[in-house]
Amino acid sequence: MRMPNPTEKWKTYFADMKEILFNDFKASYYNLLSLYYIYLSLILINLYWCRISIGLHQIMIVAWQERFGI
Repeated sequence: MRMPNPTEKWKTYFADMKEILFNDFKASYYNLLSLYYIYLSLILINLYWCRISIGLHQIMIVAWQERFGI
């Protein structure tokens, strides 16, 4: 038995039902897209903070060496 094609079923829906389904799809897609951008921005912030932390750590090491003559 052959699986039904979703486009055949889509053609039988009324126009307002198609609009409702499409709007729900857009809302869920944009929600996933926004979660992706939030996740990506958190990764970038974390990488930038690690870079700043490493720079501050090196400055502290140099200050420690100058202070104690190491």
